Amino acid sequence: MPHIFVSYPRKHAAQIVPVIEFIKAKGAKVWYDDEIRTGKFEDQIFQAIDESTAVIAFITQDSVGPGSTGWVEREIGYARDSRKEFIYPCIIGDFQLPETLKQTLSLLQQGSAPTA
Repeated sequence: MPHIFVSYPRKHAAQIVPVIEFIKAKGAKVWYDDEIRTGKFEDQIFQAIDESTAVIAFITQDSVGPGSTGWVEREIGYARDSRKEFIYPCIIGDFQLPETLKQTLSLLQQGSAPTA
């Protein structure tokens, strides 16, 4: 069964957690921030991405706009740099993506691996 890492803006948990629960109900193992234990949360996030088969990133204006924490972009970038084969961006809303994220998503869509 696939192990899926879910990235999302915490502000939209009420809308996204039911989607996560639906995926779990279909039998997939899903990791999202409700599994963060005390300690260094950044290490736990990157370890969960490393252990995942796929990454689903819910991208909203709040997750990439001014005042965002930047975590959704960082998680997408880390997954890309880790050469995750399955990264599924889900853009929610009508807004302008930052240019760097547009480029990252374009490369993912083309199946291009990052250059080292």
